[in-house]
Amino acid sequence: MSEHEKKDEFFKPVGELVEETAGSKVPNNIQQDPNNPNVLYYSEPKDGETPVTTIDSLCMQCHNPHGKTNLLMTTIPHFKKIIIMSFECDKCGFKNNEIQTGNDLQVKGVLFNMDINKLLNNGDNYTKDLADFMNRQIVKSDYGVVSFQFIPLDQDKNEIVQFEIPKGKAQLSTVEGLMMDTILDLQALQHLRKYQNVEAYEKINELIHCAYSLISKNNNGKLEEIVDGQEQKIHESIEFDSEKVKKYSESINEIKVTIRDPSGNSFLEFKPFEEGSLISYNKKEFFRDDEDNFHIGLITKDQLEEKKVLNQVVDKYLPKIDEKSKDAASDKLVDEFVNDIETFVDSCPSCLDKHCITNMKPLNIPHFKQVLIMSTKCDKCGYKSNEVKTGGGISQYGKKTILTITEETIEEDLKRDLLKSETCKLFIPQIHLDIQEGTLGGRFTTLEGILKQVYDELYERIFQESYDSMEQETRDNWLSFFGNLSNVMSGKLPVGQDKIEVILIDPLANSYLQNIYAPDEDPNIVYKSFKRTKSENEDLGILELLRQEGLSEGEDEEVEVN
Repeated sequence: MSEHEKKDEFFKPVGELVEETAGSKVPNNIQQDPNNPNVLYYSEPKDGETPVTTIDSLCMQCHNPHGKTNLLMTTIPHFKKIIIMSFECDKCGFKNNEIQTGNDLQVKGVLFNMDINKLLNNGDNYTKDLADFMNRQIVKSDYGVVSFQFIPLDQDKNEIVQFEIPKGKAQLSTVEGLMMDTILDLQALQHLRKYQNVEAYEKINELIHCAYSLISKNNNGKLEEIVDGQEQKIHESIEFDSEKVKKYSESINEIKVTIRDPSGNSFLEFKPFEEGSLISYNKKEFFRDDEDNFHIGLITKDQLEEKKVLNQVVDKYLPKIDEKSKDAASDKLVDEFVNDIETFVDSCPSCLDKHCITNMKPLNIPHFKQVLIMSTKCDKCGYKSNEVKTGGGISQYGKKTILTITEETIEEDLKRDLLKSETCKLFIPQIHLDIQEGTLGGRFTTLEGILKQVYDELYERIFQESYDSMEQETRDNWLSFFGNLSNVMSGKLPVGQDKIEVILIDPLANSYLQNIYAPDEDPNIVYKSFKRTKSENEDLGILELLRQEGLSEGEDEEVEVN
């Protein structure tokens, strides 16, 4: 058995560990190396022994050397391997618990965004969607940063309330759980801030009332926190101003949650898209920059400073090229290698080896534009990736493409070429498929190919790993979703449907769905152009460019262009 396989034996699912623990005795599975007392090693528990390990630890409150730390190595869906630690001191009563990831660093960092809006509309889905939003599972690793934004309907009268949970302690909780923890943590020192820093006290007091109003709204005004097995109401330990709670409850219209983790080991639970849902969700992966590599320990502070100095020197001595010369040079360059594959060497994003090879090939798509297909491979660590980037300038308008598929056309439609850019959203409402921008990255494949990638990603990485821990309703929704998706991939329409619609929405108009009737119009495809919103321009990083050019910063809502 390989070393990797042996290590996996230590991280068993929680269900198996519970069964092993029941009625078993407690061993000490962490032993000293007889040749070196400073080295500890882990031994797998014997038959009849619990996998929980207890070791003596120094209490950081009273410095008692005989505090007890319990360790449990296990696996949790989506978070893979974790080490659960619990400390208790019999002398002073101090208690603490935390988790640490047992995973390797991922090749890319992750960025999760989830928001729920129209909270003040009180529609049919309001209660269900708010509960769903608040109960989404969150895994925050040591390097993850979680941000919350509470956005009022009228931002002229009310300010946006926001807070951030910095990197540090790893946590396994829910959206509501993190908000509740924040209230308790901030309230702990409010009695000191009230006299030492009045301004900070007032701002934190507003934040506590805002978060409390939304948690209370989700619990019909009843909020309870479990402390040492006893129910303790938060509003009994904190003096809440009912007028402030009411103000935020009646003004907050949107909640946004963002998780950014350069290690790639954080997670925000995903559930199948439901038509009419107030919740939007997306996940993006990104390559770490030098600052990220420093913060997760891949490079030292000296190496970071060296890279900064080198970048400054390179920027200083690069030749300045005006826009016209730059465009002419780019056109000439494209003409020179349009039929060739360009190869260049750069650092591997996974192991940072400086001999990672990237191949790049330009490709002209008829009736669309030129794209760049890039393939990266590292011979040292085996890292591989493929990406597609569209060329050309920024489109004035966004583009919405709607393909109507019927039973007669589905086989041919599945063979259509599809270019999905990183900024494109893909929907099939009839089977509740919702792919947000950033998901899957840039892809150039067929419609059938993109559906297969979605199936593999969701089934293998989410559904299979969390099947046993799912609620029955959630499990049934997933099974229904996969059944409908499988039918479409095999050339069948979902039961009870006479047609389905594939909708591509790209604010940069960089996505493409093949017109099989070209150069004539495709009778099954409808194209719509729309003006981007200010929020979309900001997310795309072009808001400042529009300001410099004196152009419109965007609309409040997407507006179709005739």
